[in-house]
Amino acid sequence: DELDLHFCCLGDDVTQALSMDLTSNKSVLHLRLEQNFVKAPGAQALSHALKENSSLFILNLGMNSIGDVGAQALSEALLVNNTLREIILNKNNIGDAGADALGAALYQNNSLRKLAMVGNVIEDLGIQVLVSAAGRSSLEALQLFELSGQEPNQAFAAFLAGSYKEPKLNLDRCGFHDEAAKALAAAIRRETSTNHISLRYNDLSVAGWEALNMATGRRTQRKSILSRSSDTSARSWLALRASRRMSLIK
Repeated sequence: DELDLHFCCLGDDVTQALSMDLTSNKSVLHLRLEQNFVKAPGAQALSHALKENSSLFILNLGMNSIGDVGAQALSEALLVNNTLREIILNKNNIGDAGADALGAALYQNNSLRKLAMVGNVIEDLGIQVLVSAAGRSSLEALQLFELSGQEPNQAFAAFLAGSYKEPKLNLDRCGFHDEAAKALAAAIRRETSTNHISLRYNDLSVAGWEALNMATGRRTQRKSILSRSSDTSARSWLALRASRRMSLIK
């Protein structure tokens, strides 16, 4: 069952009381606590509960303020808990210290499938730690970037190369430009299980499309789908269609 307590003005005191019940609760499968006032003490209480709980699959703590201390506490729970499948920690003021702790926990946890960390204050080093750990973990989805407003970087490409296990990748309206496309092309050349890429309504020129075209063309069994950029000129599009190395869909 889902227990939805998002946007309820809950603070650490209520979260701590809730955590006491969660320790032995066997009915709640999805706990939503996003958009509250949970800080590090609340996250620490949840961590203690998760070490005992064996039923919760999804924990959403997005848009709170647990910070590095709270993230470190949750990472301790991941060393013990083998039930959780998804943890959402978007916009929680988590920095590199929290990312390091979560990354270390990923190496030992075998149950987590999704970790969402969008909108935190993680620098490049912390991103690299998470990406590297994800590639050697049970994760199938690591969300670090708010693609609608932030350009993907090399760390994102590296994750796609080694860790993203979903067959379809939707990057429509993500602000993709040529440099991002080249980073993605480099990831595809290294290896990725993704075989369907949607890139509608981005700002790619012929150079960006050709980089992706060449990368996918090296693997003849791949049938990647690159969807037309809204800003690509008719001439550029016609020139690109002349290449038959992959299937292009308008």
